[in-house]
Amino acid sequence: MLFIMETPMRTDYYASPNLKHAEYIASLDLRLRAMGLSLENPKTNLDVRGCVFFRLYLPTSGAFRMKFSNSWIDITPGAFYLIPAIRLFAVSSIEPCSHYWLHFLSGKLENDPHFWEPIRHPVADPQPVIQQLEQLMALVGSAASVADTVAVRNHLSCMLVPFLEHVLDQNPAVPAVDYDNRMTAILRNIEQNLDQELRVADLARSIGISSVQFSALFNQFMKMPPRKYITQLRMTKAKQLLWETNASVKEIAAACGFPDAYFFSRMFRAREHQTPLQYRKNYAKL
Repeated sequence: MLFIMETPMRTDYYASPNLKHAEYIASLDLRLRAMGLSLENPKTNLDVRGCVFFRLYLPTSGAFRMKFSNSWIDITPGAFYLIPAIRLFAVSSIEPCSHYWLHFLSGKLENDPHFWEPIRHPVADPQPVIQQLEQLMALVGSAASVADTVAVRNHLSCMLVPFLEHVLDQNPAVPAVDYDNRMTAILRNIEQNLDQELRVADLARSIGISSVQFSALFNQFMKMPPRKYITQLRMTKAKQLLWETNASVKEIAAACGFPDAYFFSRMFRAREHQTPLQYRKNYAKL
């Protein structure tokens, strides 16, 4: 005879938490390029042109200045620094400097206007940050598996927490782009069709609103007009093609949606203070 005994079953149910800025953080697409520790660099002046990667700096002694086209920032002890990608800058030493440095890529941050300027995060005690950086260097040095790769990316994400908090907590509308399906579709459409003519009226029509409403909505989320955003993406793509390919200026102009090579070269020179080919040559020296 078979006896069946019914016992109370306990089920622990956890609802999906409303994680803060989860969609935005999940879309960061972080890729570590290089990192290290520079000790007592002598006083030097360095002219660097157009680096595609973001930079983290944690100085432990000395100081140096980074000069951009219309601003500058001194890298000194007592703070952790995030330097934006796709920016022309020159470096001049103030005094011999020792600092930890890290270079990484992120398409998400690269296209977010809130990360187009340097961010300085004050650090009263640098030891916890130094420990994080050294742990990450050890992970990178011994990485040999998929698990190691995941660990490196997660550790890099943790390094960016103070900068993400600085932007996202002060600008609660930033992640709204990820939660609004209409704007997400528009941004994807723009990124995938940069080689085409992109009209504000057509973009607005695609989500069923007027051009005026669309421009207001876009400004709310991206903090800039749609035309300016499209131009920024086109210039970013053009720089990447100059770095990564041997395509001609005419081919790059067409691939990025500029009317012709002359128009592209003129706009590029106005923004970068050099021609596209000079830019490619300078980047090759890095």
